[in-house]
Amino acid sequence: MKKNSKTATTKATAKAATTNHPDVYQIVTDRIIAALEGGIIPWRKPWNAVYGLPRNYATGRVYSGINLFLLHFSGALPFFMTFKQALALGGNVRKGAKGHHVIYYSIAKRENKETGKEEKMPFLKYYTVFSVEDIEGIEFKLPEVKTYGFTPAR
Repeated sequence: MKKNSKTATTKATAKAATTNHPDVYQIVTDRIIAALEGGIIPWRKPWNAVYGLPRNYATGRVYSGINLFLLHFSGALPFFMTFKQALALGGNVRKGAKGHHVIYYSIAKRENKETGKEEKMPFLKYYTVFSVEDIEGIEFKLPEVKTYGFTPAR
């Protein structure tokens, strides 16, 4: 029997409502709507993106997928860390700082005890990252920014 996407969405929303955790799909939708209402068109490249793509400062890994999209229009420097990464480097998150949700998708595998077959279950979860602008107690070494002079021809 083929599952209806509406039924799957309703079940996901119902599960999120019963566990008091926001639905990942709703988090993404809310972020995009908030950006649009704030006058930001999130799918346009900002011309002042001098540091490149959003990345995790501690690991240097560039975010991908929807996270690249969501963090690119956050308005912060494109370097982010989790709370635990900031603590591990000797810093802390500034009081009152607002984090950004990062979405994690994976497939969990387990063996069915009755049939002995491997089952795959996709899942979504999220965690929070903070811009390096919101982290105190760490001396961040950001890459040099090259500026190019431009004089328009008359």
